[in-house]
Amino acid sequence: MKNKERLTLETSFCSINHPRHPNISSQSGAICLDILKDQWSPPITLKITLLSVQALLSDLEPDDPQDVVVAQQL
Repeated sequence: MKNKERLTLETSFCSINHPRHPNISSQSGAICLDILKDQWSPPITLKITLLSVQALLSDLEPDDPQDVVVAQQL
């Protein structure tokens, strides 16, 4: 395989897709999650925080969007 073909093959697998989620800002990457904003308290552990982010990613909340454009596309 020639170097040019190899470079093309390698870069085609390395493309980055940006997430399109109504609760994540496509501009800044900010996550719209209450425990990361005004509902934070000391008993909330890292495990609870990560589980909350995981739940948010699997269940869209288009009624309270961080990114209005993405929410309108749903």
